[in-house]
Amino acid sequence: MKLPKKSIGFLLLVLSLSFSAQAAISLNGFGSAYTYYNNTSEPSVSIDKGNWHRFSKIGINFAGQLTENSSAHLQAIASGDDSGDANSIWKLHADYAFLKIQLHPNCKLQLGRQVFPIWLSSGYRDVGIELPFAKQPNLTSEISSFKSFNGASVAASMNGSLGKSTLRFYTGEEKSNALEVVSTTTDYSNPQLQFKNILGTNFSFENESWNFNASFYTLEIDLQTQGNNPPPGYRDAPLAALEVSKTDMISIGLSYTSDRFLFVAEHGFFNFKSQLFGKIKKAGSYILLGLPLGNFMPRYTAGWSEVKHESEDAVGGLVQNLGLNYRFNENILFKAEYERGVQPLISNSATGGEYAPSRAKYTTILVGADFGF
Repeated sequence: MKLPKKSIGFLLLVLSLSFSAQAAISLNGFGSAYTYYNNTSEPSVSIDKGNWHRFSKIGINFAGQLTENSSAHLQAIASGDDSGDANSIWKLHADYAFLKIQLHPNCKLQLGRQVFPIWLSSGYRDVGIELPFAKQPNLTSEISSFKSFNGASVAASMNGSLGKSTLRFYTGEEKSNALEVVSTTTDYSNPQLQFKNILGTNFSFENESWNFNASFYTLEIDLQTQGNNPPPGYRDAPLAALEVSKTDMISIGLSYTSDRFLFVAEHGFFNFKSQLFGKIKKAGSYILLGLPLGNFMPRYTAGWSEVKHESEDAVGGLVQNLGLNYRFNENILFKAEYERGVQPLISNSATGGEYAPSRAKYTTILVGADFGF
């Protein structure tokens, strides 16, 4: 998704207000540079060697104090296409661009573009130098690919003897390109996914060692096109608005960090209901273990995921990841990963609209570095 015009206008307004008021400004840069090799048994996916596009990025993080009780925040990122196409043009994305208003010492309101608080790392999932892994575990993308939304959230926090607890409620909407959903060989043109009526809540607890996160959201998906004929293999659908689907998700995560040990575990359950595609359920978990040894940290990740369509039996897959981190200095973190696994898939027949479960074996080698400036 490109940087929305509203976000660009918001940024310009924030910069002018901040500089005119000589307010406190924080501006940081970050990025990732990775090359990877990927081999899969899925016929539709080609072997990828030496591609720098998919996991490389560069971005900025901006925060400016406007008044005593209000501030502006922006995180913008330039990256290649998620497909990893070596010929793709890097595009500008806005992870978030919001105005924060402190309603009370323990209560804040955020208005604008924000991240879905689904995973432990949702708030900084693109800031690789803050993450123990080189890429997000497959669970986070397979269960839910939602990343940001435009709307409002309110959060109440409480500091206790054990740590800080935060309860958040949020609502909004989001638009996304849907070319990967509707076949481009049909008469349908300019398909767009409209995520609307987003309602969610999130609870988190954190202290110096522990971090706990639990989240739930529900939303509606409106697949809109401008074509005249439904895609082959799909069920009957209206012309202008293909249909409205309903989705909900529950996730829970726990992490522990110390000088001697790192532990991260997360689980997610995703439920999708649609007249067009039927009912699809996804679930998955992963556990990451790390052992800091000076500037090095070897790590191991084991993950499991499952996909089920209402007309078929569930299909599951396992993944194992061996990684090694090397902290060169506070601004550069080298990482290498070897991952091997089985990815569960559900494909739609182009003739009868039937769904067929399958598994795709894959191997990925990823080498590179995360940096900050």
